Amino acid sequence: MELTEAGLGEIDALANFRLPYTSAEFDLLLAGVHPQTGKHSYVAIEMKGWLAARPEHASGAVVKGLEGLRHTIHPVIQLDKMITYFRERAVASDQPISGLVWLPQARDADVCSLHEFESAEGTRVFTPESRAEMADFVRTRLAPDPSRRAVETLSSSPVREPHPLLVAAANEFKGYDEYVFLGNQELARSAVLEAAESGVNETLIVSGRPATGKSAIAISLLAELARRGYSVTHATGSRPATSTWRKVVGTENPGTKVRGLFTYFNNYSGAEPRGLDVLICDEAHRVRDTSATRYTRRDQRTGVPQVVELIQAAKVSVFFLDPEQALRPGEIGTEELIASAAVDNGRTVRRITLDEQFGADGSSEYLAWTRLLLDEQRHPLPIWTGDREFTVEIADTPQEMEARIRQQDLDGTSRIVAGLCWPWSEAKPGENLPLDIQIGDWARPWSVKGDRGVNGAPSSSHWASDPAGIGQIGSVYNVQGFEFDWTGVILGPDLVWRTDRWVAQRTENLDFGLNRLDDHAFDKHIRRTYRVLLSRSRKGTIVYSTDPETRHMLHKLVRSKAH
Repeated sequence: MELTEAGLGEIDALANFRLPYTSAEFDLLLAGVHPQTGKHSYVAIEMKGWLAARPEHASGAVVKGLEGLRHTIHPVIQLDKMITYFRERAVASDQPISGLVWLPQARDADVCSLHEFESAEGTRVFTPESRAEMADFVRTRLAPDPSRRAVETLSSSPVREPHPLLVAAANEFKGYDEYVFLGNQELARSAVLEAAESGVNETLIVSGRPATGKSAIAISLLAELARRGYSVTHATGSRPATSTWRKVVGTENPGTKVRGLFTYFNNYSGAEPRGLDVLICDEAHRVRDTSATRYTRRDQRTGVPQVVELIQAAKVSVFFLDPEQALRPGEIGTEELIASAAVDNGRTVRRITLDEQFGADGSSEYLAWTRLLLDEQRHPLPIWTGDREFTVEIADTPQEMEARIRQQDLDGTSRIVAGLCWPWSEAKPGENLPLDIQIGDWARPWSVKGDRGVNGAPSSSHWASDPAGIGQIGSVYNVQGFEFDWTGVILGPDLVWRTDRWVAQRTENLDFGLNRLDDHAFDKHIRRTYRVLLSRSRKGTIVYSTDPETRHMLHKLVRSKAH
């Protein structure tokens, strides 16, 4: 109606226009020609049903609402970032894109402070009281395009694919600006930079499901803070993750000290209080009760909880986590645990939830499908309806699955993973890798245990990043934090479909660390395990189940099969 009243009723308007390689959408994208140049021109519109809002932080956080207050990203920053992303990914630079934020339920007096933010893209905020100004804003940038070629350009423009995480991370340390973060991803990044600059005692907790960009934001922050001269380190509780970051980033940046930026959670026992400006804790759901192990001498056991050690080690501590990925018994990292420890240690706490799928991390539709597929609540099985940027197939044999994965493995970025339903033997130098995983006449080895490769096969720590890893099978313990272009997932006999429900069979599982779990906790753990294994793909997943009834069920959900 607003377009018609502005005399722009013939403008092409595309609703819920999705940006490539992300779940982010323009609420409305207007396409036409520029009234002066005659070139294709676009106006992106972000619509918010807010009644009131005001900025709170220089980072771009906004407090919105009159009934209940909630922090979110400034809508102008949100739209500017989306425009930048869109321009870089899908539209030639000589085609102008403008942005406006439309607040149809707000009064100027209740959102006036939003206008104070200066937009790099010229994006503006409008309410019903400024409807005439909004019409002028659009008219100076857009006119109808009778040929509709502006719309056709959107569907025919080549799209630049994002770099994989490890490649992008190495480039970040070379000074390249690899990432354009969207929504609360950018809010989280800006909030950490703001906290580092202020130097106050603050803990930031950034939570998000798989593929919401947690590791990408963490690595981008590490590179940026190091460039700005802050004392900063990155920590995880995962040997494969930290070892791979050191190898990939260090190898791509020889002669630098970037390898020393990557540490482990248990490196901060006895650390100097506030000795660092910023400590970035990735995969923080893997935080443990204590940094002490059975090998720690009695006189070195401090009794300080690991989360407290991490908080005290820096002026600003940042925790990235997904509670649904806490897998090993003893992994206790939750938002509540971290927030409580931070408050007890005199820290201001800021929480941010990531809700946008990251551009390099696969399909939001697929991830939503896997969550429903393995959900603990009983509900109708989800049908896979497809995604133009992602492929799901069900294989009838492990040979079929492996053939498809090897067909797609053009540059060593595809892998096969499985549940821990087979023994994991030690590989010995000079001998063939033990073929522990046997399914009929198909047999393959697990990834090599330990930190040393054997006979050309990479160690377990480097299996995910070394192209030679395609020949071995990975488990949940060396895939967390990594992504692959294509993933073959073997559902073992520890999780099968029976009539109308999933059944976890603990006698079929050989992860002996789970022996202490009761049946309910075991069931929850196995579902989480396969949810993690299924969430590693950027482009496609081939699923094979060792159980015929489970395969039959999966074929009914996914109407195509590997061939």
